[in-house]
Amino acid sequence: MAEHQGYIDEWARDTLSEKIRFQDRQGGGWIVDLKSYGGNYSLCVAPGCSFEIWYGCDADEKTISVYCWKPSEASAALEVIDPDTGETIARTEATLSEQWEKLEVSFTAEKKVYIVKLKNTSTWWGVGRVYFDNLE
Repeated sequence: MAEHQGYIDEWARDTLSEKIRFQDRQGGGWIVDLKSYGGNYSLCVAPGCSFEIWYGCDADEKTISVYCWKPSEASAALEVIDPDTGETIARTEATLSEQWEKLEVSFTAEKKVYIVKLKNTSTWWGVGRVYFDNLE
């Protein structure tokens, strides 16, 4: 299980990694105890919303992974964005439904901070929430 060093808000009880600082820019993510892959909590993201994490990297090949659970009608993605250019440098989408799936992206990092986005890419509100857990 991940070390729990960070703080998200008054409802949060753990973080997904010691290397990240959470920043919810679109208001679509919150910590819940309804579903979890490991531990007691996960990040829940509403349809059409995303949750941004500032992720510090050393210069090297980097792999970022997270577990995702989505309803059958929903779609979800993991993205890494270069904050200097706004370019998406790595992206993958969830393919499984109603079960936990490991999403993983790899890229060549410079020594800097990147934006990791956990996204519920569904466009219709009624499709349901997506859950993320165990970011590494």
